[in-house]
Amino acid sequence: MNEGYGKSQGGEIMNEFSDLRDTAIAKARDGDIPGALNTAINLIDEPLYKSQALIYIAKAQAQDGDSKGAASTFQEALNTANLITNPFWKSVALRKIAQAQADRGDISGALTTANLITDPFWKSEALRNIERAKELK
Repeated sequence: MNEGYGKSQGGEIMNEFSDLRDTAIAKARDGDIPGALNTAINLIDEPLYKSQALIYIAKAQAQDGDSKGAASTFQEALNTANLITNPFWKSVALRKIAQAQADRGDISGALTTANLITDPFWKSEALRNIERAKELK
């Protein structure tokens, strides 16, 4: 059963997903947002790795001034994170999304995402990071 983490499908498959995630991130870092999105959306089947790639891509879009694209990609990351069946890893993914949203100034979106986190530790981390981001604004 795919729990959305670890080696639930075998180490080779998880390594393939992490390699694809890293490829998508490298493409985004190099400015190839369409290539990064294609890799993340069409090639990564595992929700945890896909959401991680999408978060990085959304951050790259925001840094490039593509607010609309970043918002859409953050939403895709959120939709993907909600497919993670393991509550701990789902909370980890949602915390990363909330942090990225807060870092780009979307405090409302970050709070909405943080409220979806079920793990108390990761929820408190997300809320603490959102408060820090608000102070920096």
